[in-house]
Amino acid sequence: MSKTISASIFHRLYRPNANSRKRENGCLLIIAGSEGNIISSKMGNAGMAKGGSGDVLAGLTAAFFCKNSPKLSASAAVFAVDSAGDELFKTRKYFYDSEDLGEQLPLTLAKLFKN
Repeated sequence: MSKTISASIFHRLYRPNANSRKRENGCLLIIAGSEGNIISSKMGNAGMAKGGSGDVLAGLTAAFFCKNSPKLSASAAVFAVDSAGDELFKTRKYFYDSEDLGEQLPLTLAKLFKN
């Protein structure tokens, strides 16, 4: 699950060595909202490190933002896109692209809303 830490703690812990900290902790860090909160996610996989995955995330965040707060929109979008990437990883390992991610997203969202 995601957790929020203050910006001052983030800067103290991660700023000096952000890249090595990301590898060490295995998480993706996202700044969500003007208050500077940091949301970390330990989901997802290297298959999402391709062109277009960020566009899928941005589009879903924008869609969620139509009816929700920025922080909730960003958090929910990260969770949904990471979940979709994890579903694709089960059958395709790292061999998928943003189009596959976009096609998987409605299936994953339906599964998440069902639970």
